[in-house]
Formats: sequence, C-alpha cells, structure tokens
Amino acid sequence: MNPGAAIEEMTEEEEERLYHEQNLDLLLFDLGGERYAAPLLQVKEIVEPKELKDVPKTADTFAGVFNLRGCVIGAFDLRQQFATSTTSYATKAYLVCETDLGQMALLVDKAVDVKTILRTSLRSENALSGIFNHSFVTGVVNIEETIVTIVDLEKVLLDQDTDAPAVPGSLP
Repeated sequence: MNPGAAIEEMTEEEEERLYHEQNLDLLLFDLGGERYAAPLLQVKEIVEPKELKDVPKTADTFAGVFNLRGCVIGAFDLRQQFATSTTSYATKAYLVCETDLGQMALLVDKAVDVKTILRTSLRSENALSGIFNHSFVTGVVNIEETIVTIVDLEKVLLDQDTDAPAVPGSLP
C-alpha cells in the first residue's frame, strides 16, 4: 500500500468537508413575486406540474396528490403556507423532497437557479431575532442584489403547532 495515496485521499476528504463547512448550495425559487432559497440537498428533484387529485378533509395547505412514476406523491402548496399571491398552474414547479414519511412535493411558482454562497454571508434567524415568526425561515442572504429568504423545507412540511406531518407522504 502506498502511504502517500492514503494521505492524498484524506486531503480530498478534508477539502470536501471544509468546502461544505464554508459554503452552502441553494436552490432558488420564486413564490408570489418573492425570491426564496432552500438547501439543495433537501430537494430530490424538480418536476413539471402534474394533475392534482383532491383529498377530502386535509389541511388548507395540502393541494392534493399526483402520480410520479407510479408513486402517489402528496403536494403541499407553499403559496398557502407563506400567504403569498397565486399564479396560474402553468407556471408552477414541484420540488420533490424526501422525508421520513416518504416523498412529498412543494408547489412553487418557478425553480430559478442553483447558487453557492459563503455561509458567512448568511444572516441567520438568530442574528435577526424577532423578525421571523416561522421556524422554517433559517435566514436571509443577498444574492446578486436580491434579498433571498432561506427556508428549511423539512420544517415547512411539519405542522408548526403540533410537529405532526402536515401532509401525507408518498404511497407506492
């Protein structure tokens, strides 16, 4: 075994760890005329809008279910959660997230871009205490002269009052 190879491999691992400690990859999306972002690792995929089937007696923020490659996916309308204006279904995108309950989709107006920011440029909820009244808002950042609100999609999918899932997960 070549001892230099182990040191080189460890160096690459350390560089990757250091990169993730210093940087945050974000998926930017639009919602009701505002720009938001979420950690890229929280989004499994972005899919075009699908026909939604209503499910009776669900939360107002639950938009329905749709079929994604044979799986029934619950769809959660972020516009309802964030109390923003609505746009036509033709301009929506679905952000599919993997949760402890299975895959769920979050409806947004448009997925915009992926950006990497320095974690030091993030103004966290702690630095802006008292401004945010939602546990899913983790901070704000200035990206290309636009103030972007960063949200934790896993926390969005929890009912804020009960910590119970707000929507059903995916079914095979």
